[in-house]
Amino acid sequence: MDDFIIATLRYGTPLVYVTMAGVLASLRVIEHRDRLAEHLKQNGIGTKVYYPIPLHRQQCFEYLGYKEGEFPESESAALETLALPVYPELTDEQQHYVVDSIRSFEP
Repeated sequence: MDDFIIATLRYGTPLVYVTMAGVLASLRVIEHRDRLAEHLKQNGIGTKVYYPIPLHRQQCFEYLGYKEGEFPESESAALETLALPVYPELTDEQQHYVVDSIRSFEP
């Protein structure tokens, strides 16, 4: 996992969330998130943007009356966060492939 974190630091700050099912890693990419996602897709690596709309701006929470700009960190995270394929069954070879693919990305 150390190599993974070192590689991701080149383009963003890694955020790792520990869940009951294992580890879910997401990468905070300040710039070029969508281009990085496309680069990884072209290399056969799936990614996901789990919350493209911050929770306070989702339709199900409209009744709370929050406006754009009231939660700037949440709004930034929605634009910058990319989930990466990191899970307990990921082999060392697969992990290195993800790392190498991130390292080869040129914005």
